[in-house]
Amino acid sequence: IYFGNIDTSSVENMKSVFYECSKLKSIDLSNFNTSNVKTMEFMFGYCLNLENIYFGDIDTSSLENMRTLFYNCSKLKSIDLSNFNTSKVKTMEAMFTHDINLEKIYFGNIDTSSVENMYGLFNNCSSLISIDLSNFNTSKVKTMGLMFTFSKNLKYLDLSNFDFSNVNDVLFMFMIVIH
Repeated sequence: IYFGNIDTSSVENMKSVFYECSKLKSIDLSNFNTSNVKTMEFMFGYCLNLENIYFGDIDTSSLENMRTLFYNCSKLKSIDLSNFNTSKVKTMEAMFTHDINLEKIYFGNIDTSSVENMYGLFNNCSSLISIDLSNFNTSKVKTMGLMFTFSKNLKYLDLSNFDFSNVNDVLFMFMIVIH
């Protein structure tokens, strides 16, 4: 897909925009103006052959919903979210669920201070060996259930900075993580 100089400056909802684009292998969103986008829910959901996403200097300063953003992107091996402004994001539910070949996630200085929902965030990310969550602020998170479930190769995980004071759901948070 070639977007050229597409004008997306008024777009607020990118929910399911590439949903089930099962033959899509690579995408460049560097020309997208996402400064007003509030939801990216299922934006790449079920893009089963997606291997590369280039975000460039993406502006996500209005983004509130990242629920299921990369859901079942089963060929995706790495993702760089270091340019994402997530200061307003409230949900990251199932964001990487079923990304079975995902090996690296670059969060940079991601701001999770407004996030309330991390349910199933890394569920069934069976190729992840380590995740650096040292910059995660979990002070407002209420649910972490299924967060690392079936991420069976995960060997390094530092949750020492996690604040569980508002969490009321950790159901199956680590089920079948370590073998």
